[in-house]
Amino acid sequence: MAVFSIVLLMSSCGVDRSDPEKVVAEYIRNFEHKNFKANYALLSSLAKQYATEDEYVVDCKGEKGDTLDIEWEYACGLPRQLEKDMANPTYLRYQWITTYHTFSNRKGQEEVDKYRSTITLQNENGQWSVCSPDVLISYAEEKFEDQDYEAVKQAAETILTIDPYNLYGLRYLFTHYRFSDFVTREEKRKNMYKWAMQMQTICPWISSSYLSLYYSEIGNKEMQVEFRKKAIEYALDKSDSVSCYSEVGASIINDITWSRSSQEEALEWLYKAHSIDSTDASTNQWIADVLKHQGKTTDAMKHLEVAVNDLDGLSVYNRGWALSDYSAMLYDLGRYQEALDASQKALTYDANDWTAQSILKKAKSKLKGY
Repeated sequence: MAVFSIVLLMSSCGVDRSDPEKVVAEYIRNFEHKNFKANYALLSSLAKQYATEDEYVVDCKGEKGDTLDIEWEYACGLPRQLEKDMANPTYLRYQWITTYHTFSNRKGQEEVDKYRSTITLQNENGQWSVCSPDVLISYAEEKFEDQDYEAVKQAAETILTIDPYNLYGLRYLFTHYRFSDFVTREEKRKNMYKWAMQMQTICPWISSSYLSLYYSEIGNKEMQVEFRKKAIEYALDKSDSVSCYSEVGASIINDITWSRSSQEEALEWLYKAHSIDSTDASTNQWIADVLKHQGKTTDAMKHLEVAVNDLDGLSVYNRGWALSDYSAMLYDLGRYQEALDASQKALTYDANDWTAQSILKKAKSKLKGY
């Protein structure tokens, strides 16, 4: 009966599950050909407990929300086995570079991005299975957007139960402690450092950014900027470089002294990002912030308009901030109706935004002729 079960498993998946290299090769092949049902068959028993085949396929296809507008193709490089964790010999990890060719029907343009793709395999009674918590990752992303950090933590813990080395699980635990209102400052800092260092061990190409956030939290400006700069070493493509340069500039901006030298140093890094991609929303928002403080309102407005016209390109936290700043600039330019509209939209992101509240009140008064 046991032999029959193994033969049945091999035939149903079309791959020899006793050979991890063949399982990885089959997973990548299915991924490139968008044969997601076949990949579901390769999942570990625990992964299947948290996602039905239909849920998994829908998630892989990106059939939720705005992603319906996006079409993409994948091209995967050769996988290599990462260093084995001798404390957990039943797990193996593989990494390869995936190139995404994405086309937005709405924007009418194609973009090419590269990512480090990793999967974890688990040996289940001699058969290698893929530890893929993708559906839970999407759920955690939704809860993060909703700022429901307790739900994010629960999802992250389950993700790491399925795959103990999962980058998203580590990132979301870090995020929970960074933003949660239900932990002490000591707990926050202790756990931010813990999960950032865990990333350093498992995914050094992403951990630098999170260690930078940790050092920002404890007020160590020098180390904060240093780790942002270190992340540049791992840039794979144009998109990575833009993010790295922009984040170095943003880290410098966060200097509470707001010295002129800090502003100029920040702009130097931000303009490096801008020279690579002048449409990047985050970069333009940070440039606008510096120029605004320098009194260069006209130039700041040009950059801020790029950001507010691409809110999806900003983090959920920065969207309200961008709109609030934009409403204030519009008001100063005498464009009261636009200022009112922008302030109202800003308040949908943060109902307590003092600037947006003030501009809304003043713009209404101006429009009434007061």
